[in-house]
Amino acid sequence: MSDWLYSLPDDHFRQSFSPFTGESYAKASGLLNDIARVLRQPTCVRLIAQCGLSHDEATAIAIFSSHCPFIFAHANRCLRLGDAAGAAPFMPFLSHLLLGLHKLPTFDGIQANVTPRSGIVAQPARTMLRRSRSATATTASDAPPHGAAKRLGRKARNQLAMLAQVAGNTAEAKRHLEKILSSPASDPNVHASAHNNLATLLIEEGDREGAKDKLQKALALKPTAARHNNFANLLSEDGDHAEAQRHYEAAIALNAGDKFAHLGLGRLLQLAFFDFAGARREYETAVAIDPGFATARYNLAVLLASDAFGDVSGARMHYEAALRYDPNDPATNWNLGVLLRDHFQDYAAARVHIEAARSSRGCRESDRKRCDAALRELAVREKQPRSP
Repeated sequence: MSDWLYSLPDDHFRQSFSPFTGESYAKASGLLNDIARVLRQPTCVRLIAQCGLSHDEATAIAIFSSHCPFIFAHANRCLRLGDAAGAAPFMPFLSHLLLGLHKLPTFDGIQANVTPRSGIVAQPARTMLRRSRSATATTASDAPPHGAAKRLGRKARNQLAMLAQVAGNTAEAKRHLEKILSSPASDPNVHASAHNNLATLLIEEGDREGAKDKLQKALALKPTAARHNNFANLLSEDGDHAEAQRHYEAAIALNAGDKFAHLGLGRLLQLAFFDFAGARREYETAVAIDPGFATARYNLAVLLASDAFGDVSGARMHYEAALRYDPNDPATNWNLGVLLRDHFQDYAAARVHIEAARSSRGCRESDRKRCDAALRELAVREKQPRSP
């Protein structure tokens, strides 16, 4: 059995399969015993050897195939939230799974040994177990040799690097990415992804010039909307506004539905070029692409409430819509509270939102003091007679 499974936090087992916890759950359910028994079958032993799988990789794939909710529900939540501490226990499982999946041959269904009456052999339905490099089907008997599995492992390394970054292990992430880049660029997209991901690590370390170099290399190998957008964000932050605009527009040309590129271009037009109509157009496009894009709604609300438009009703609508998708955002709650206080004299609702801003996890100490002052001012206004 694979010891790494027992490192998963007990509460993750407890939430899905009470009253079992940790190893007790695994033993009680018989999950790992069943998997171990299957993996000892001669057919499985032969397949594992042909694919070059380690025991841990085979076990991880078997667990993945069993759809265990106590692993996937919690692992996915931690990864999506960027919860490094919560994601860390899942890293061994995910590492073994990714490395193992990239060694598997393509499976294209079962070819029946029956000749149809028409004399035309039916093609099997394609049931892919993993993303294939080509459309050519392979079977267990002609699976790629172990060397080919290692070449496929570059994609796995890229994914492992991203997982390590989420888990806060920057050194491990860089090791995987640099390993990819030290090999020949047989797959330009894999190397481009590695350059792009390494750029994000360099930005975190403060090496912005190094990040620009990596992003330029990524774009030279395989230009995508996301990579243009990343480079545009970096250029915009460094004050190279004209070049940033060019890359945002290149991103949109490649993918008109890239909501992040429209958001970035809108922000650039608003803050750098004072093109408020253009900024509004880009924000509205981002919201049309994804009505739940809270950041775009927030930026649009700020712009509508500004002197450029003075549309406080439109601003209120977008602030309230943003909070439906991200109810705990301190900036949105604060802005809406102030808007309700100053323009609508709805002091009760204003208090609700200012208190929500104050109690949110993202609220800084200086912001809490500002919220306290606003709440005191609200208390004074609530006692005053309302103007007709």
